[in-house]
Amino acid sequence: MSTIDAVINDARKLLHSTGWDQARLARAAQVSCRELTGIDESDWNPSVSVLRSIERLLVRQRKAALPHKVSEARRYFTPGFSPLRPDSFDWIADRYIRQIKSQGRKTVGREHNRLLRHVLPRWTGLKVADISERHVVELMDELQEELSQAYAADVFRTVNHVFREAVRCGLLANNPCQPFSLAPTTSGRRRVLQSEEIVMLWDRLEHGTRWPQVRLALLWQLVTAQRIGAVRLAHEREIDRAWSVWTIPGEHMKSGISHAVPLTSLAFDLLAGIDVHRQRCRLMFPSEQFRRQRPITHGVIRLALNEACRDIPEPITSHDLRRTAATTMVRLGVSRTVVQKVLGHSDRNAIAAYDGHDYEEEKRAALEAWATHLRELIPDDAVLRARSGWSVG
Repeated sequence: MSTIDAVINDARKLLHSTGWDQARLARAAQVSCRELTGIDESDWNPSVSVLRSIERLLVRQRKAALPHKVSEARRYFTPGFSPLRPDSFDWIADRYIRQIKSQGRKTVGREHNRLLRHVLPRWTGLKVADISERHVVELMDELQEELSQAYAADVFRTVNHVFREAVRCGLLANNPCQPFSLAPTTSGRRRVLQSEEIVMLWDRLEHGTRWPQVRLALLWQLVTAQRIGAVRLAHEREIDRAWSVWTIPGEHMKSGISHAVPLTSLAFDLLAGIDVHRQRCRLMFPSEQFRRQRPITHGVIRLALNEACRDIPEPITSHDLRRTAATTMVRLGVSRTVVQKVLGHSDRNAIAAYDGHDYEEEKRAALEAWATHLRELIPDDAVLRARSGWSVG
């Protein structure tokens, strides 16, 4: 058994003997880890949570299995989580997440967060065989009151997948989600910004948002019509200024295939402002919160939009900007096939398998038409202020 395995196993025993007395647990873990690893006592701080102390120790050790062991330490030392038992919902949920992670699924982070935030706090410690249809109904009723119906449906799908894994492993005879095979669904958002709303949003982002990187990221999404995930992760190496193309790598695309986005003159105006704020950082939209070492987060983007739309009856989301661009391009006479190519959607039509055309010229013409439409709406001085990075300097 490795040193870190011994630390974690010892910690599991301590959990049962201390009754979650954090002070006693910290002192006991201090002694145990010092004996097992030879780490000086000064590396431990009993006033800090045991979890953080364990993580700090593991980071110092630089073990090959670090992420896995930190994940285990988090479970063992987080109040509300008990050590995993092979018949518990915690165990089968952990098994499911590990399985889809090994398969390389892009949804693993979202599904893990759904379980961690909304399901495990309610069902942790329960035997998977004791969870009935009643538990599922109660969970969904609570989530639909707290969250949007669409998000509750996403949680339901993840729970359903976990129970299917439990059936496959022989822990359950029947899936308690099976009677509810159709998760609650909604028709989805259809929000498309009108011309005056686009002007209002541009103005409010300029004057009502504290973070210039976030303003520029949202305006960049509006102009290029790409997903906010690809926008916030954009890197300097993806921008080919000579050929006026932004190439989004496959790992940032939902389809897993790299996507070329032609850049218009309006995009280059924003690019000048982006360069002012990122300075020497190679990320296009670095976060000040993480000392410019990481991109801006989804949370700060949502916060900026909420601030900009504080008194608007129907809030605006980042995806509404993408939908507005697509709808307007169709309204301007661009074919749906070309708009689909601009958005980077995968084409599941049988004919697509025989279509080798790259649509680069058509995509450029579509985005130029969209940029021209935006220039007709947005005052020239507002574009110039964005180009100069607003009041920077």
